[in-house]
Amino acid sequence: MNTSIRKVTVAITLVFLALFINLQVVQVARSHQYSTDPRNPRLLTAELNVKRGEILAADGTVLAESQATGNKNYPWRRVYPEKNLFGHITGYYTNSVFCGSAGLESSYDAYLAGREPATSTNFVDQLLGRKNPGNTLQITIDPKLQKIAAQALGNQRGAVAAIDPDTGAVLALYSSTTYDPNVVTKAIGDGCVKPKTALENAKGNPLLFRATQERYPPGSTFKIVTATAGLETNMTRFTSFPNPSVLRLPQTNQVLRNFTGGVCKRGNPITMLNAFEVSCDTTFAQVALRIGIDRFDAVAARYGIDKSLNFDIAAAKSCMDAVPGGACNVPPQVPRPQTAYSGIGQFNVRMTA
Repeated sequence: MNTSIRKVTVAITLVFLALFINLQVVQVARSHQYSTDPRNPRLLTAELNVKRGEILAADGTVLAESQATGNKNYPWRRVYPEKNLFGHITGYYTNSVFCGSAGLESSYDAYLAGREPATSTNFVDQLLGRKNPGNTLQITIDPKLQKIAAQALGNQRGAVAAIDPDTGAVLALYSSTTYDPNVVTKAIGDGCVKPKTALENAKGNPLLFRATQERYPPGSTFKIVTATAGLETNMTRFTSFPNPSVLRLPQTNQVLRNFTGGVCKRGNPITMLNAFEVSCDTTFAQVALRIGIDRFDAVAARYGIDKSLNFDIAAAKSCMDAVPGGACNVPPQVPRPQTAYSGIGQFNVRMTA
């Protein structure tokens, strides 16, 4: 009898031990994961009563704020005063699990909702059942430059980015076509589903943030990478190259022409320094051919190409192994002649704005 009791006691102890371990995993080890997962319905329920913080532009212009609805179940809804000018940047926040959030509203969700940073004050407030106010988020975008970018792009599909070369601050980031996030958040609760679905099916794919999610040939801006690779491969700024208007590519009948159609102004032969000053295509094509694709790839990687970008909004990875159509992540099989086009930011090179 004692043996049976001992077995039952051991079994019960093991069950309680397993429950205790599981409890520690859920409430301690994975607490942050569960508390920040946007699919967690309890998280949404808790946030319904929180007045989220504002999103401000560099000059203090309000880009996103919470507006009282008068509905006890959904007391707040997000409003975007600048509408489609900042639509992709702010994104949207809805009080519906079916519509979720996008843009900064998504990537800074915990901060705007007051769940982060995890201060002692926030912890005490949670214990006492008090609501934590949302935090205000201020970004570096200049509304005046943003408007200029939008006007310059007009109705064309594409993207514009303006970056401070000294600090790296993003001063303008615009994509066309765009959308007004108020269209999604105007209806409270699950009323957002219909307008969001309409945007998803709209002509021009307005929900696509082309500045961060599309890849384009960088063109002459990529010559900075080419020049770096050349200088690290026994070349100097005074290394000279022939200066033809048309470069015949080796092992092929193809040619590469200067954008202007003529020779580059700066003499024949032309030095790398002078070629850089006038952005000479045929010179940088020759630099790329001398370097070779393997060395080229290695230098490009140090510039962040072929690596995930640590950015405030989800961004596609730039690459030097694109196939026609712009898809990345294919094994680089660049024929030597085509490396010339890589040197001027064409062919297999694709980058975000």
